[in-house]
Amino acid sequence: QDAMQRHALVPIAQFLQDRAKDQKVDLLEVGCGTGRFHTFLRDNLPPDANTIALDLSPFYLEHAKRNDRRWRRLRAAEAVKPATFIHAAAESVPLPSESQDIVVMVYLLHECPSDARRSLAAEAARLLRPGGLCVVADSIQLGDRPALDSSLAVFKDFNEVGDGPCSTLRNPSK
Repeated sequence: QDAMQRHALVPIAQFLQDRAKDQKVDLLEVGCGTGRFHTFLRDNLPPDANTIALDLSPFYLEHAKRNDRRWRRLRAAEAVKPATFIHAAAESVPLPSESQDIVVMVYLLHECPSDARRSLAAEAARLLRPGGLCVVADSIQLGDRPALDSSLAVFKDFNEVGDGPCSTLRNPSK
């Protein structure tokens, strides 16, 4: 699973290469879960990046806070501020419009019904600054693409099946 998640880091690295080195980065991870992937994100961001981890589960957020503390203790060569943690629904993030350079959703959309997926996409678009990047990594589920359902039987012993690990969307500059 870590290897699949790490596919989301590639477009982020490319996005950061295109930016001025002195430009601060604001990143939101929607549906952060235990925060393990958030530490992968932080490993690949400038030390002064502002990161926010959001989840609906207060229990996952507590775990994510512990992972962040451990990451800062073990990995950070210099003093790095903690991530910000927000307990909220992904469909209504309590942040201002156009406040994020990067919005990341890893293994979140397959957990949501299709109407919620549309709301999440709209919310990510609202949060992104012009020229910002939305990265989505997820897996296909039965019923997502009915024409492929019969092929998924090959993977019956797996919990989730990947359909191409990563999609990215750019918010066009205004």
